[in-house]
Amino acid sequence: MIEALYIAATGMHAEASQIDTISNNMANLNTTAYKRQGVSFESLMYQAQENGATGSRNQSYGMGAVADKIVRFFEPGDIKSSENWLDVAISGKGFFEVELPNGALAYTRAGNFKLDENGFLSTREGHLLADRIQMPADSSQLRITDGGDVYATFPDSSEELIGSISLAGFMAEQDLDAISGGLYIANESSGSAFYSEPGDGGLGLVRQGYVETSNVDLVEEMLSLTMAQRAYEGNSQVIRAADEMMRINNSLRI
Repeated sequence: MIEALYIAATGMHAEASQIDTISNNMANLNTTAYKRQGVSFESLMYQAQENGATGSRNQSYGMGAVADKIVRFFEPGDIKSSENWLDVAISGKGFFEVELPNGALAYTRAGNFKLDENGFLSTREGHLLADRIQMPADSSQLRITDGGDVYATFPDSSEELIGSISLAGFMAEQDLDAISGGLYIANESSGSAFYSEPGDGGLGLVRQGYVETSNVDLVEEMLSLTMAQRAYEGNSQVIRAADEMMRINNSLRI
């Protein structure tokens, strides 16, 4: 009976992790380029139990479940027009590479850029785009082609090529480590980044004036939340039943 309490408790703990993950997905429904997460469950070790009918053969039973790891799904979100020339979305695979304050490199799909005090393209949090695109002080705006070439437009309608935006890709992007602000960093599991111009090397194109929305499906998350809640409640019922059976056993007098 003690095993039933333990097994049900592991189920409740695992489903609580699922509910927390779903809640985070729903909270980021409107976060630019947010990638939804899911929980990978794993069965705990099995124990052998002697078969009372034969007295010889053993039967095995599981000892519950555990939330093994949090996985992230990188399927692209919808691309929507923002009518802001500083917004750039990736249509397809790939990441923008940015520089962190400590000099390390990070990667993001959130291309809702701004200009810093020196005219460089940077993220909303102030991380400089690694391609070092600087808008000339006497230009009026930038024009970015689908292939990543960046032109400065001047008041007399002339243009000047000032740089290009490249994209980074990974062989195992689902293994990237997430940090704050929609940024990811590489690790041994994800492998090192490879680089290509937009549209080459299996990477997507860039679309100026567009932003990528979250890939969270509200209906799907609500269904998953309902299932997780029911599983949690079911495990709690098991604990109550096991507790009641133990109470009855303890009250028996032989």
